[in-house]
Amino acid sequence: MSFTKYKKWLIIYCIMFFIFLIAEFVMPPFEHFYNFTITGSQNHDNTIILFSILIFSLLGGFLGGYFLSPLFIIIQMKVIGRNLIYATEDKPNSIKFKDFFSKIIFPSLFAFNLAFLLYKIPTVRQFILTPSYYTDTDPITNIFVISALLPLVIAIAMIVFAPAYFIIDAGLIHTNKEKDKDVPIPTEVVSVGALYLNFLKGYAGIAVIINFYTLIFEISESLASGGTMTIIFSIAWPIMPLLIAFIILPVIIAFDVTFDSRKQYILKFCRKMGINKTLTIQIETNKEEKT
Repeated sequence: MSFTKYKKWLIIYCIMFFIFLIAEFVMPPFEHFYNFTITGSQNHDNTIILFSILIFSLLGGFLGGYFLSPLFIIIQMKVIGRNLIYATEDKPNSIKFKDFFSKIIFPSLFAFNLAFLLYKIPTVRQFILTPSYYTDTDPITNIFVISALLPLVIAIAMIVFAPAYFIIDAGLIHTNKEKDKDVPIPTEVVSVGALYLNFLKGYAGIAVIINFYTLIFEISESLASGGTMTIIFSIAWPIMPLLIAFIILPVIIAFDVTFDSRKQYILKFCRKMGINKTLTIQIETNKEEKT
């Protein structure tokens, strides 16, 4: 497969990579917050954590997609929508790489939501921070805890989002067309993957925004008494969800490259579940005759 359609975004990604490397040497050295060290330097450890997000998101994305997609299909067919009619819609891959922003921003928001649930837990703080910091509730300390959690939570986010992407790409749908024929209900044709995805988007929505900007407000309050580190985080933190979303962009590119093999994997499982119908959706409009 040609990588031409990803060329622009791969170039931008490489530029961002070098910006991170330059920033690591330009930033003043941070005091060591973590109870562990990879390189012996807090700055270097922060950079490694950021790029480990990509590795963990790749692992989470493909493991979640291949292992959990069949499970979700079974739950949908046997529990949630056991009286519905299932079919597949033939969906070829787009020749352009587009409409990917929602595929990366919502897993990023979901990951931050998980991090906000975890970072205040004493056991988590004690595991991540040095003894002199794990009882400290300073916003900068909290950011370091959240940052250390990001590889784990982004992996979890991709594990739960990837099945939705796999099922959407396979074109699995259900309809109530043949259900309750005697009851005057409107006919619905619903994408199973999109239904699941909308549920996840709801979880990754308003709550994380409130928590996120509450922490930003706490940082801004400490600006007067804070040093260089506080100023740096007050500038960088508001764009962190976008930054993390951009870091996991190669996962969506990898999904696009493997579109056909992933689609066939899901369709093969659907056939095992007895889904052999193919549905073609056509929308016709009636034009009024001119008199």
